[in-house]
Amino acid sequence: MKILNQDLKSREFKKAYLLYGDEAYLRRYYVNAFRDKILGDDRMNLLELEGKEPDLGALRDFTDTMPLFAEKRLVILRDTGLFKASSEEYAEWIGSLPDTAVVIFSEEEADKRNRLYKRVSENGYAAELSTPDEQGKGAFVQRFLKAHDMKITRDAYDLLLSRLTGGLDSITNELEKLLGYAGEGGSVRAEDVRAVITESTEIRVFDLTDALSEGRTERAFDIYYSLLREREPAMRLLFLISRQFSQLYSIKRMASEGLRDDDVAKTLAIRSPYVVKRLRRTADRFTEERLLSALTNIRRTEEDVKTGNLAEAPALEILMISLCE
Repeated sequence: MKILNQDLKSREFKKAYLLYGDEAYLRRYYVNAFRDKILGDDRMNLLELEGKEPDLGALRDFTDTMPLFAEKRLVILRDTGLFKASSEEYAEWIGSLPDTAVVIFSEEEADKRNRLYKRVSENGYAAELSTPDEQGKGAFVQRFLKAHDMKITRDAYDLLLSRLTGGLDSITNELEKLLGYAGEGGSVRAEDVRAVITESTEIRVFDLTDALSEGRTERAFDIYYSLLREREPAMRLLFLISRQFSQLYSIKRMASEGLRDDDVAKTLAIRSPYVVKRLRRTADRFTEERLLSALTNIRRTEEDVKTGNLAEAPALEILMISLCE
């Protein structure tokens, strides 16, 4: 993204750009940013097409024509599928673009071995725009909060990051809900985040595991039945419980060896500091022996379901009762 930002700032544009990857928000953002910088409100020199294999003749005619009262003509092509198939003629077109034309492709997928991909890279720039990691997500959230002059406590910020899942479109929707709740220039506390931001299934399984660790059977089953009502498969819940207890056991072992939260996060590939802290707090409620016993029960339950000895839902309910005990 650094090169994209540099080109936008300098207004020195390459002949071709490929924006690809699973982050639709970023692809849309950069398409709009380039359109605004290159043409502003001018639509006479703009051609936008969406769909498979756009008419190459029409594309050539448009880019070979001199701009009308402007420096550039701009072509924006979305979801063409050209970067996953043989695209020799389109590659030749990109290679022959005049200096007065800019072509931008927005694609979800692209094969780097594709001839068109190579030609765009030679004549312009190909940028993979993927869902950001935890650091990138944090930077995005901070920019949003700063833009709306919102203040947030540290606990609320950690909780917010743990609840924001999915791509940037989903994250933006959740942040706008928080903005509507707190208002421009408002202050955000942890209770505000809990009131507004939707919990993911993974986070609710955290709550379920906490209830199990404290022997709160009724609370654990309340969470469990609410997830079932939302059509979460019992086997997926069993998988998430199994993964969480495995993490708890690993953290218990690492804590006894004096490893810090950063080391734990790296070893277990957990991106959120909030998740690591919460897992460590939960692990403190267990002995190592109890966690080993829980893992044994979980694996026995998985085996009973796989072999048909028990149906999924009853097996999970029996497991939860045993874990509470």
